[in-house]
Amino acid sequence: MKVSILVAAFLGIVVCPVARAFSYDDFNLDTYKDESDDQLFKAFENRRNDQWNSRNYFSEEYEESFSEKDDINNEFKNVESYSLDKEIPAFINWTHEGVVSPVENQGNFKNSWAFAAAGVIESRKTIKTGKLVILSKQNLVDCCKAGTTFALGCILVLGGIDTETSYSYRGLRGGCRFQRRNVGAKIKKVYKVKPGDELGLEKKVAEGPVAADISREAIKKYTGGVYNKPCKDTKNYSVLVVGYSKDFWILKTSMGVNWGEKGYMKLARNKNNLCGIASSATFPGF
Repeated sequence: MKVSILVAAFLGIVVCPVARAFSYDDFNLDTYKDESDDQLFKAFENRRNDQWNSRNYFSEEYEESFSEKDDINNEFKNVESYSLDKEIPAFINWTHEGVVSPVENQGNFKNSWAFAAAGVIESRKTIKTGKLVILSKQNLVDCCKAGTTFALGCILVLGGIDTETSYSYRGLRGGCRFQRRNVGAKIKKVYKVKPGDELGLEKKVAEGPVAADISREAIKKYTGGVYNKPCKDTKNYSVLVVGYSKDFWILKTSMGVNWGEKGYMKLARNKNNLCGIASSATFPGF
């Protein structure tokens, strides 16, 4: 019986009303009779524009994914600390600069890490080149181990990440179909913020968006405004830190535009590393 419930939770999809915010308690559960890959893909294609969610949406524990490379862990020699020795602004929001791609919906899959990894490369590359190229989350889901830092290391190994147009998102993990001719961005290194250092995170975000992992507890409870409730330091939901003010961080999620504040949330800052915001923060170097 327990197994049946878990399977139903994984496959559950529900049509949600448009143009209103959602809370965790709003979600109901539906299942499809046909559990084939094709049926799930058809369901995703029909409902991808923020029309569906499920309780499993919040089951974001990092399960081990299949990797096409055996030497991913060797790439962590390229993970370095990074310093920025210049004056930083008191407020910044990179969404105002045209370097952040639109909010997307990860759907009924545990893929927030893929959206955060692709997003941080998109934004940082745009700051460098002036051209925003949307990158493939499915490329990471199919080819990499789950986790933002693992995904960035995987991109180093693969030699790049494909564009979204060449490798579109479907959510389900499949065989790796990465093709070098479709690469939209390459990275040379992975930088990691000193764990727990919010001032260090501020310095990095002043330079560009940063991928970070927070507790899904905040995602489950957030409805709007500045989230400032007790939160476990369990790093199981990935976000893109796109800005900050004196009192809060601005986080982009992959929950769709009908969640939170049009897919974004504000998390109180300088509150003893609330929800683990600075515990696992990374970004690429080009």
